Amino acid sequence: SWFSDPETAKTYTTAQHNGSMATAKYLVRKKLQLGGIGDMLDVGGGSGAFSYVFTEATPGLKSTVLELPEVCRTGEGIKETMSKDVQERVKFLELDATSPDWPVNESAFDVVLMSYISGSVPESVILPLYQNAFK
Repeated sequence: SWFSDPETAKTYTTAQHNGSMATAKYLVRKKLQLGGIGDMLDVGGGSGAFSYVFTEATPGLKSTVLELPEVCRTGEGIKETMSKDVQERVKFLELDATSPDWPVNESAFDVVLMSYISGSVPESVILPLYQNAFK
């Protein structure tokens, strides 16, 4: 519920952004290859950091970030600082990832990324979260 406050969401999302960018860049440097992957779903992707780095490193990759509304607003602002190409290939969809109904079609994505979300939700939500991801 504290992410419903715009300033709190912005402060937290912005603070997490740099660390997430560094982790994503490290993975790319270590030769994480997403070639052949056309569409990625980034669940609870915060600022979109992983999506920005992965789309920049992978020609043709598109990413959809599912995130809380106030976090999406901050992510959209950060996205404006990215290259035009990355801006066009990353989009945000507002959703509480713990919701049982995600606004995406089943089998619409080649890969689902859930970078930090398992440690951010109640234990009772983890199994349904992963069940949604495997649709």
